[in-house]
Amino acid sequence: MNISHAGIRAQTKVFMPRFRRGPVTSMGCVIVIGLSLPFLSGCGTIKVQDPAGMAGQFQALDGGWQIADKGYGGPADGNWSYALGGRASWTDYRIDCRISLVRPADRQDGMELTSFAYYHALGNLGGYEAAVVFRYESPSRQYRVALSSLWKEIILWRPTGGVLQVQPYAFETNKTYDVSVAACGAHITVSVNGEEVINWWDTADPVLKGKVGLARKEGASYFSSVGVNCIPAQRDTPPAHRPQFREVKWHNLQWFFDGKEPVFVIKNNVLDHMKFIPGYRPAMYTFNYISDWNRFYPTKVTDFKVVEAGKRLVTDTVAIDPDTNKQSKITCATHLVVSFDAATGMYTYDQDCKVTIPPEESAKVSPAWDHGDAVFLGGVGSAQTRDPKAFRALYQWSVFQADDGKYYKIPMNHNGHYLSSSTANGGPLNPTGGIWVVVDDPILSPCIKIRGLATNVTNVSAGHCWWAYDMHTMFSPTRVDNKVPAGEYVTKVSYIGMKAADARALLSKASFYKPNDLSVRIPVYAAGVGFMETFDKEVLLASPHQEHRLWAGVIDKTVGHGDKFSLRLDGPTEAWTTTGGSYFMTGYGKTNRVTVWVKTLNVTGEGPVIGFRRWDNSYGEFYPSGLTGTRDWTLWSFITTGPIDCFGVTLYFRNGGSGTVWMDDFKVEPITGPLPEGVQLGKTYPVNPPASDVVLRWNGKGAEDAVLDESGYGHHGKFFGGVSWTTDNGRRVISLNGTNTYIWPLCSPALRLQPPYTFVLDIKPESGGPLMFWGWNFYWHLTGSAPKLGIGYQLHAGTYTITSSQPFLTTGQWHKVVLVVATNQFRVFCDGKFIETVKADSKAGDWGLYCTSTWHRHMSFFGAGPGNMTLTKDNPTAGIKGSVGAFTVYNRGLTDQEIAAMGGY
Repeated sequence: MNISHAGIRAQTKVFMPRFRRGPVTSMGCVIVIGLSLPFLSGCGTIKVQDPAGMAGQFQALDGGWQIADKGYGGPADGNWSYALGGRASWTDYRIDCRISLVRPADRQDGMELTSFAYYHALGNLGGYEAAVVFRYESPSRQYRVALSSLWKEIILWRPTGGVLQVQPYAFETNKTYDVSVAACGAHITVSVNGEEVINWWDTADPVLKGKVGLARKEGASYFSSVGVNCIPAQRDTPPAHRPQFREVKWHNLQWFFDGKEPVFVIKNNVLDHMKFIPGYRPAMYTFNYISDWNRFYPTKVTDFKVVEAGKRLVTDTVAIDPDTNKQSKITCATHLVVSFDAATGMYTYDQDCKVTIPPEESAKVSPAWDHGDAVFLGGVGSAQTRDPKAFRALYQWSVFQADDGKYYKIPMNHNGHYLSSSTANGGPLNPTGGIWVVVDDPILSPCIKIRGLATNVTNVSAGHCWWAYDMHTMFSPTRVDNKVPAGEYVTKVSYIGMKAADARALLSKASFYKPNDLSVRIPVYAAGVGFMETFDKEVLLASPHQEHRLWAGVIDKTVGHGDKFSLRLDGPTEAWTTTGGSYFMTGYGKTNRVTVWVKTLNVTGEGPVIGFRRWDNSYGEFYPSGLTGTRDWTLWSFITTGPIDCFGVTLYFRNGGSGTVWMDDFKVEPITGPLPEGVQLGKTYPVNPPASDVVLRWNGKGAEDAVLDESGYGHHGKFFGGVSWTTDNGRRVISLNGTNTYIWPLCSPALRLQPPYTFVLDIKPESGGPLMFWGWNFYWHLTGSAPKLGIGYQLHAGTYTITSSQPFLTTGQWHKVVLVVATNQFRVFCDGKFIETVKADSKAGDWGLYCTSTWHRHMSFFGAGPGNMTLTKDNPTAGIKGSVGAFTVYNRGLTDQEIAAMGGY
């Protein structure tokens, strides 16, 4: 027979008296385990009306829970804190709680948008005081009903479904609410003060058993009574899903709901937290369109409107070229249709992009258009970490259909794999039936499907980006006389889901598509805060790994502290890795103890260095050890002094000078409370600077393949390509061969080159080329050609125009060049004489980009190249020819008098 929820509530009503003031005892607490009524499913009963009884029956998973007159709970620090009771085997039950909201939540953050690193499923939303937890199997399988007086709402959430239901409710502080949650099979209902607010079926991946619990997040809240009772097993069947799409301003963002469930959000024309199954995890975010990258980047265009809602959702966006003050007639329009397929039970996102180019604008557009850039939430993360709390990556493989009709698979990695006519680069892709599937989710796999090509589009490609795990879908218009002809160009892409069983079958029959070099191995950093890293791992590029590589480091398999593995750094170099949310749940504290075992061989400079850079504001700090020369394994320990207090950081391991450094058994542990007596605080850069305003000084010192920085800031330079030492008139100078030369300085926040600053350079040039390269920031050039060269400045933005001085350097001769850089100009001096003032919009460099991506974002002098940062052999791309005798960087502008005192070369 069918039993309605009204009937269930009638059979299981529990009287919950108000909390009695006075001495607390456990006399009122009764627990009955395993009720044996034949029509009830296996569960137990809890009845608790006093704080001490709740503390006895609900085990707090962390600190902060208090027993007070108001009940069991107390203030919270902004992180969800659980107290669990009952048994993991309990199935169908109702939990009734009396919750007092005493102090409101004061945070409104926690909306993770466009995240490459970690999948939270909106689990850290700010603004909630208290919650009821039920069907708790594990941190990744549970339900949570949360109350918010800040947002005036109640939500139902689960880790693998995100926010499932949102219901407005006028919660207020200094008030008490009776909250009732019934979990009966896949059917969940929630009532507040006797009024039903949520009635929902979990048809995607229901959690059917687990403990009950209480939870607090922000502000202050108390539970004054709790009752748990069995209810009849579910005999109803879920109703057919009928979509009801609507636009909702939720948490100050433009969300689109299906009924009460948020399905995706649009911000700056980026579709984020896209769901493909009702009630199941957000799986993707993607740009709504880009097309011509410079003109129609999503952050530049925010105009869109909802054309149709209800059974399907349709939005239209039209953008006019923002780079020409809306005078250009080039337009880019997107037509997005979101619908629900009842046959598959999934959402489909059909995205059509139309670019219109008038004849007078045909020479002004990019020859390759990026229709969308999809990122798979859960596609990046550590599969190897020792941290038991770490999130396990969901998406490990990509499958595509080639133009021969066969399916091929590649791992999610940084190997490029742009699919086109080039077989050496991971293709070719079938442009009319090609499909990308990212596989390993137990329920679904998100897919990108190209829905055919217009006649004036000649090529299409899709592939993982070189520096991230995002996937670009690129279209190339047919060009005439090397120009994109005027006309209307339409590209069509669908974002859909595939059932996990079908995706696994597709993966099984797909052949492995070999990358360029199957022998490439990547050293990885895999441990998190509080976990020791022994550097005993590396993974093949061709394997399905989910690790961030440890740039430029080498895992030595013959030398280790207590084993045969360690991280080795040869010469002035550094290795870094992005840590934090990708690897572990706990973050870095404001104060941390760092320990590492170090071995050195002929090390100069300041010895091994450990560095940290915050994710949020690029605050950086480096801790030199002073362990130079040759030493056997030595324990180095220090306490961080800077305000890290960050969920994740970029972590550095640096060998500052020449020689070889081995590091092993590395560990970071947050410290709370006062520091232990006699503890040594770490000393950060600079180390004994001869002049604090000099942040780099290269002057003829260094090993065979490196130049030593004498400033004390550790900006040593490593030689790449045709760079070597030579002697010129008895002086040791750097020789540059002009074809594949550059020097990579170890970077830090002290070398941001923020105006005002000054370059002082002894140079004998023979040809023009890059004087300094800093991808995505700016460049300095030697301009012109023999016999006279000038100095030019170029921003990595807009038209990339080089602003140059007049030619004043004679090739083949030594000169002392001084550049004094201000925010709107730079002044040029040569051999003690003023040359001219050049107008230029000077900017500070973002040193954090150097640490979080691949070679095109790092700083290099006298040329440009990868710096051992790519997975394939990549030669230097440019360089100047000549000699450099000395190079100094000041973090201020020198005066005319100081420059005159330097004299000529």
